Amino acid sequence: MHKLLKYAILSFFILVVNFNASAQLKLPHLHLIANANYATPSNDAFSNINKAGIGVEAGAGLGYGSTMFMATLGYQRFGASVSNLDGDLNITSVKAGIRQYVLLGRLFLLGNIGTAIQSY
Repeated sequence: MHKLLKYAILSFFILVVNFNASAQLKLPHLHLIANANYATPSNDAFSNINKAGIGVEAGAGLGYGSTMFMATLGYQRFGASVSNLDGDLNITSVKAGIRQYVLLGRLFLLGNIGTAIQSY
């Protein structure tokens, strides 16, 4: 009987948390994101012409329930090495995707599609 009571309380707690998380995500909601990054060349061919790079990315998401539509815009700049006469490598990325929340509204799966534009 004592073991059954533990499972009943645990099940009730999980259901309450699940309903609360679902209720919080039902209203239309907006997410704003921003991050900075640092990248180093991963192979010899790239590291011979470019140094490490820094970048930023910003985006927004609009959703209802557990589904959110996302869009991000990013910029990355890799410094030129001495042997690179073209100069710094600039990369601009544009992405759009769908974020689907699972597991009590805490974990999400994200699928993106996008493009990147390079210039020197």
